[in-house]
Parts: sequence; structure tokens; C-alpha cells
Amino acid sequence: MKTRALIVDDSSSVRLDLQRALERHEFQITTAGSIGEGEAALRGHTFELFVIDGHLPDGEGLELVRRIRLQSATTHVPIIAISSDADIGRRISFVQLGATEFIGKPYSPEYVARRANELSRGPGSSPASRANAAGRTSGPGRVLVVDDSETYSQALAAELRRSGHDVVLAPSGAKALAFIDLQPVDCIAVDMFMPEMDGIALARQIRARPSCRNVPMLMLTGRRQSLARDAAFQAGIDEFAAKSEPLPALRLRVTELATHGRSAARRETPPCGQPAQSPLPPTPIDTRHTSDPGTTFLARVAAASGLSELLAANVIARACRRAGVEPQDLSPSTLSSVLPQLEKTLQVFLPADAAATRMSAIGRLVR
Repeated sequence: MKTRALIVDDSSSVRLDLQRALERHEFQITTAGSIGEGEAALRGHTFELFVIDGHLPDGEGLELVRRIRLQSATTHVPIIAISSDADIGRRISFVQLGATEFIGKPYSPEYVARRANELSRGPGSSPASRANAAGRTSGPGRVLVVDDSETYSQALAAELRRSGHDVVLAPSGAKALAFIDLQPVDCIAVDMFMPEMDGIALARQIRARPSCRNVPMLMLTGRRQSLARDAAFQAGIDEFAAKSEPLPALRLRVTELATHGRSAARRETPPCGQPAQSPLPPTPIDTRHTSDPGTTFLARVAAASGLSELLAANVIARACRRAGVEPQDLSPSTLSSVLPQLEKTLQVFLPADAAATRMSAIGRLVR
């Protein structure tokens, strides 16, 4: 049986665009061009999903969201708000008033359809519902960019939207934290140097939220080398990028991180902004390629760590250097001196029980 959805947008091209995307996901669509038309549709039908434009010819989309939430029959029905005015304060206002999701324009129709599918068909139809794994490890996601430079953040956002990402711009750490407490994100790009709360302090606060443990974070710096890198890594930053880096290359890096982060969050913790659930049993460790004589020892340690190849290489290299061992010199005899540093780092990315299991596997490689 198809899921009934109501799309309310004053643009006929947007309505048609969204209708086609949602119909590919087996939705039955009704469209309206105003609040009045939307309310008329509500009187005659029952819907399992609403997609509402932020600005309508006869009022604000916020008003329609409020009216839907006041009706007992639609109190818990998912609402996706879509608006060209994607200011972070406006996003927060929509969610606080009752919208389940806010997606900025320009949008990716497939991203909207995927989120609609997850919200309407997941357990309880709640914002935490990401149970439908189809397409979950590919395609665009939501990227939070935290930077007090409007010029740079707008340029980066325009580039990221080329890959279909929903980009949220936060000019401060405080606004970023307010947002992630309400909405899930797939990747966070943080400027290192900001007034009031710098990137390292923000990273610590984000990592202190159990539900954000597996959200990848990339730190943006004004220069390629920084004395604060070690502190940033310990605070939970996964990668660095110089602001001078070409934006197309940065877009590819963010897309890779967002894709990996969604996969990890589905396996071990709920998305950022949602309550933590009971942890799953630790993922079984595949040790087949740890005994391959053609595999470097660092790669064997990476395989036992349970992290992605990209993340494991950075984590192990940092742990080695903090222990006074060059990564290329890592061996069964030098690994023991690296273990304490590696354990501290793994505890940043994995739940305590999973980190202990992985460290046990790595420890077996010591000679």
C-alpha cells in the first residue's frame, strides 16, 4: 500500500519535481499551492507525510506546520519543510514548532525522497528513523559548516550543493550546538579559529554527545600546518583541510566523510541530534587479512581497529607519533609502546565495549 503524502508549494515546477521523486519511492501524492489549498486537502484525506514550503502566497509555512500539529490526527505525522531561506535560526524555529525535518533550497529531489521514505516508514515515524538502509551509504547528506566567515562558508556551501548535500551554515559554535541537538547531520566542517568558541572547544562539546560519536568532523584551517593539530585530534577531529584547498577537492573529501559517517552511525550509534539507543553487540572482527604476509603491519593494525581505512590510517599514524614511533617503523615489537595512545584515540570513535574488543585484537599482534 502506498504512503499518502501532501506537497504544499506555490511553485508548480517544484511540486512536479518533488512529486516525481516521491512517486519513485512508492508515495501517492496530493499537491497544493497555498495554505488554503493544503487545509482543503486535509479535510478530505488522511496523510502519512507532509512536505511544506517555507513561504506560501497566503502565509508562512510555519503557520501550516502549527495548524497540522494542533490536529490530533496529524500530531505525529512527519513534516518536511523546504525553503530557500535556510538560515540556521529559521531551521531551528521550524523544528521547534513541529517540523520533523528542514531541507534548504536548492535541494536534491532524491535526498528529499530518501528522507521522506526514512521518516514515514521507519519505526515510529520519528526523526530518529533511519532504519531503511537502501541507498543509505551513498548519495547526498546533511553537512553542517561552522565558520564565522560568511564569504568562505557561502562559497563552500555552493560547492557542496553541487553534490546534492543539504548544507547548514552556523556562524558560531553556540548555534551549531543548538542545531545538532535538534537535527541529525552526516558530516561537520569546523573552522579552527572563531571568536567566543574555537573549533577545538566545539569539537569537544560535540564529541561529548553520545549520539554524535560517529559523525565525522573536518577542521578547516587558514594554513596547512598548525601547532594545534594534536589538540584537535584529541578533541575528536578526523581530518584537516586548508582553506586554500580547491573547493572541488574539498567537496570530494566531505562527501567521502559523510558517506562513511552515515554507515558507521547506522551500525553503532544513532544519528547526531537523536537520543542514544542500546548499543549493538561489537562487530565481529575479520582477521583474515591480518595474517597475510603481503600486508604491511600498519595495515594489519588498521584492519583490527574496526575503523574505516581512511580514518584508521590517520588514527594509527597519530598514535605512533605521540608514542615516538614513526608509522612506517611500526612493527610487532614497537606496537606495545603505541598501545596506550591508540587506546585513547579509539575511545573517541567507538563505544567503550567496542574499543576494548578492538584493543584486545590489536594487542594480539604484539610480539
